[in-house]
Amino acid sequence: MPHVKMKVKPGGSLTELARELPDAELRFVASWPAEDGLLGIAEVQAATPETVAEFIAEAPEIQSTEVLHREQQRLLLQFLMPTDPAPHHAALSSEMLPQFPMIVRNGWIISETTVSHDRLAQYKAELDAAGVTYEVISLTQSLDPTTLLTDRQHQFVTEAIERGYYDNPRECSLTDLAAALDVNKATASGILHRAEGRIIKEFIGEPIV
Repeated sequence: MPHVKMKVKPGGSLTELARELPDAELRFVASWPAEDGLLGIAEVQAATPETVAEFIAEAPEIQSTEVLHREQQRLLLQFLMPTDPAPHHAALSSEMLPQFPMIVRNGWIISETTVSHDRLAQYKAELDAAGVTYEVISLTQSLDPTTLLTDRQHQFVTEAIERGYYDNPRECSLTDLAAALDVNKATASGILHRAEGRIIKEFIGEPIV
């Protein structure tokens, strides 16, 4: 599935925070729905983290805050928002679970996650509908051979790679590979063909059935 790195501009106090305290680093480390809004935990790192905490506590979209842990230039802050912010609502609507931590930098929330093409497209549509500014920083394909291939397919593909079957020029023929795996040439060809088909379909986003 695709692994996407995005940045979303939530606006409001986070944008103001970037302007007022440019050296502060804010990281959202957890969030979950509560009866009266959205409850979250953020890590603040700054020369005077209390200043950042006070800024967040006074933000109109924040209902309450509580300092959970404090060090010299770092504190852990719990906050409650009475309304679900648009980016979070868009993620929930598209069933795109956030991957923490999410970093706030220059007024943007930067996050990474692995998600299907359909859910990513729906998430972007939800952001567009809400008028939220966003940007896809990178989009790469993430393949997990332990779930994508059967054990036998994984064995054959791994053996083929190690013996140079996919090198150019090839260092191992199909006949050599079949002999090493103690099968006939037709069996080796069939297993590799099915494995290669699954990898290609997953890479281009076609569902595997």
